[in-house]
Amino acid sequence: MENHAALPSQDGFLRRDTLTERNADIVAGFNWAERVLYRFSKDPQDVFVERGYRKPTAQWTSSTALRELNEAFPNFKSLIRGKGVLDYGCGDGFQAVAMAEAGAAFVLGVDIEPRRLDHGRRMARGMPNVVFATEAQGEFDVAISLNSFEHFPEPEKNLDELAASIAPGGLILITFGSPWLSPYGSHMNFFTQVPWVNVLFSERTVFQVRRLYRDDLSRTYIPAVNKMTIGRFERIIEKSGLKVVSLEYKAVKDLPVLARIPGAREFFINRVSCVLTT
Repeated sequence: MENHAALPSQDGFLRRDTLTERNADIVAGFNWAERVLYRFSKDPQDVFVERGYRKPTAQWTSSTALRELNEAFPNFKSLIRGKGVLDYGCGDGFQAVAMAEAGAAFVLGVDIEPRRLDHGRRMARGMPNVVFATEAQGEFDVAISLNSFEHFPEPEKNLDELAASIAPGGLILITFGSPWLSPYGSHMNFFTQVPWVNVLFSERTVFQVRRLYRDDLSRTYIPAVNKMTIGRFERIIEKSGLKVVSLEYKAVKDLPVLARIPGAREFFINRVSCVLTT
C-alpha cells in the first residue's frame, strides 16, 4: 500500500492534494515557477500514470476512428473506396480496420511499436485485406498520416518515405494537431490546461512538474514531439518537391482570420491538413 502525505499546510500557494510520498518529496523541492505551474495542473491522483506501452483508450473504436479524417477531408471515403491505402503511423490500428470496413481494397498499417501492431492484428482477424508491418512495402493509391507528423523524429525522411510509397498520381493525405506553438502544441494537456505552457515556462519547469504524472524519466520534449511549427512544415513540403493539391489551416475558435495574421498565426493554428501528390 502506498503511503500518502498532504502538502505542507504552511504553503498557502499549493493545492491541498493528497500525494504519494514520492510525489510529496518532488513537490517539496519545487522552485517558484514549478509551484506556479503545479498550481494550475490536475491532481496527480486523477491522472493515470502510464508505464511503458500506452494501452488504447476507450474513446477509439473502428466506428469512430475515421472522424478526424472525415473532418479534414470531406471526400475521404470516396478517396479510399476500392483503393490500396497505406496507414503510415497507424498506432493501434483502429483507422486501418475502419478504412477497410469503409471500402478500401487493401490497407497496410505501419508503425514502429510492435505491441500496437499486435493490437491491430487482433482487431483485423478475419480481414485478409488488412495487414500490419514495421515498414512500408509496395505501392499504394493513397497514403495517410493521421496525427503523426508532429511526432516523427525525422519528418523530412518520413515524408520521403510517404512519397516513395504512392503510385504515379497517387495522393498523400496529412492531418495533424497541434503544431508546436499552438495553445497545446506541447502535448502536455494531459496534466495541465495552461495554454502555450511551452512558451510560458521553461522546458525544465514543465518536465519537473510532469514527473508527478509520468514516471518515464523523460526530461525533454524531443523525441516525443518534434517541435513542428507551421513555418517548418511549409519548408519541408516545399523541399520535398511534392505538389500541393490542397492545404488547410484550422485556427482556434474556428476563426480563420487568426490563421492569416503574419507572425501571430503560429500561435493560433491548431490543425494542419493537406493533400499532396507527385
